[in-house]
Order: sequence, then C-alpha cells, then structure tokens
Amino acid sequence: MRTSSLRNILVISLSLPLLAVLGSAFRPKTASVLPFQPAVAATLASATDQSEPESRSLSDSLNPGFEISDTTDADGYRVLTFNELAGWKYYYPGEVLTFGLGINYDAPVEERLPPPILALDSQQISVTGFMIPIDGNEDGVTEFLLVRNMMICCYGVAPKMNEWIHIKTAEDKPVLYYRNVPVCVRGLFRIDEQVEQRYVAHLYRMIADDLESRFPKPGPSSRFLDRRFGR
Repeated sequence: MRTSSLRNILVISLSLPLLAVLGSAFRPKTASVLPFQPAVAATLASATDQSEPESRSLSDSLNPGFEISDTTDADGYRVLTFNELAGWKYYYPGEVLTFGLGINYDAPVEERLPPPILALDSQQISVTGFMIPIDGNEDGVTEFLLVRNMMICCYGVAPKMNEWIHIKTAEDKPVLYYRNVPVCVRGLFRIDEQVEQRYVAHLYRMIADDLESRFPKPGPSSRFLDRRFGR
C-alpha cells in the first residue's frame, strides 16, 4: 500500500472521537423516512391512518438463516465469525419509527439487540478479522480495531456498527501487528454500546488474551509502527 494511502487510513482510524467515522450520528426523532431505513419506506403511506399497527419482533432484524455456532476451540473459546456477529440489522439509539411498528428504537441497547447476540456478552470468544492499529509501542500494538474485511483500508468504506470490534490487549501487553492479513483474536467479548457526543463510538469491544495468524509473523518493530508512534 502506498504511503499516502496508509496515512489516510491512520487519519481515519485516529480521529477524535476515535471511532466516529465508523458510526452514524443519532437521527432526529421524526416521522420522516430516514436514509438507512429503506425497509420501512413502504409503510409511510399508512403512517397517518388509523388501521391496526403491524406487529414486529426483534427476530425480524436477523438475516435469513441467521444462526450462532456453539463450536468451541481446544481452550474453550467459542468460535464465532463476523457472519454471525453482523448477521442482523443494528438500530441506532433515537432511531424512532412512528409507522405503527412494534419495536421502540429509542429503547436501551438491551431492547434493540436480538437475544442471540445479547447472550454473547461476557463470553470468551475467538473471532477472525483484519487489524487496524490504534495504539502501541515499539514492541507491537496494544489497542486496535478488528474489522470484518479490508474495505475501510482499501476503499474507505465505513463498516457497519456490528462489523468491527474495538479491542484492547489484556494488561496492555503488546501483540504483533499483522498488516492486511486475517488474524484470529481470542478473549473476553462485551456488548458495550458507547455514545459520545451523539455518536455511537462502538458497539462491540473485547479484551484480547492472545492473537495469532497463519501468515508469517512480522518483525516486532516494523517501520510502520516506528513512524506511527514516533519511535
């Protein structure tokens, strides 16, 4: 990747608020159709009538065929993928619909996420993705984003809120930075929707116990990290 492109990636990943570029602003409470709500546009015509409201449950936010695996690895970590973690539609706080639909989108996160996802909170999991470093030292990275794919890196496409995890290493222990290759991270997974100045900073976070990749290990202190952290 060219130096200029890499610099642009870092500007995106390190802006303050840190992850605002990856979230979306709270939408105002309004009866109008919001840009990210195409599925409910068809209900607009009946928004003002007095017909019986259509009921809908949280299961409607799940992608067809959605299922979470119970597979665990040899150390007892539950093996998950972003197909599972992102296999549902995330509704932002304040995303209020007045079309007679059954869900209150202004409710706490516990009432906006499907039960199978909420059940993953505080579990020890293993998940594979791509690293975007946030903080670290000459020995490696201590804080990073794990994203579903490299679209943000290569094309600047912001992932959906459930397509990335904000990760810090246990006891701030540096881990090797693998650039542009899949890595498997294991640790404590949390559902932790953080709101900062009307932006959702992150939905998922994780304390990483360890990290590994099937690709060759990089050096402990790459020129990239030296430039990034001013070493």
